Amino acid sequence: MGNKNGPGSGLRGQLWSMDIAFSITMFLLIFVFVFFAISRVGEDYNTNKQIYEMNMLALSISDYLVRRPGIPAEWNRSNVEVIGLAREENILDRGKVNEMMSMGYDELKKALGTGNYEAYIELTYLNSSIVKNETGYDIVAGQKPNNASYVAVNERYCIYEGKIVRLRLTVWKT
Repeated sequence: MGNKNGPGSGLRGQLWSMDIAFSITMFLLIFVFVFFAISRVGEDYNTNKQIYEMNMLALSISDYLVRRPGIPAEWNRSNVEVIGLAREENILDRGKVNEMMSMGYDELKKALGTGNYEAYIELTYLNSSIVKNETGYDIVAGQKPNNASYVAVNERYCIYEGKIVRLRLTVWKT
């Protein structure tokens, strides 16, 4: 009969315990790595989704501003549902531009439909100088991006007071 208590028989339990400890440590390291990798992919997806949404929003709002008269078509600050600045497609109406400039920021955001995003609109000439209205004020509306985490910009070329101008819409989020 063999000796159950022979040399090296006491190490079997220690080796098995070390194997378990090593296996658990490796499992936990792999688990933590996979967890952080998946979290990072999720963050990247959410960031890309938000940037895509902002770009699509900037595109659709800027398109509507220069191509449509708004809702109602003869809107003013007190009855506007959706801002449109066009008298005809790509020809801006001076009265609508002035009404937009006179709106408060919350009114403007609501009429633009920006939701949780901020907005800034400016009209510039092709040399990048800002267009002024008949009273000498810069044609701008909204809030410039301050400490923005994400920014989407869309530019449209149109006619204002017989001159080619660039309408630049910036949608942003802090």
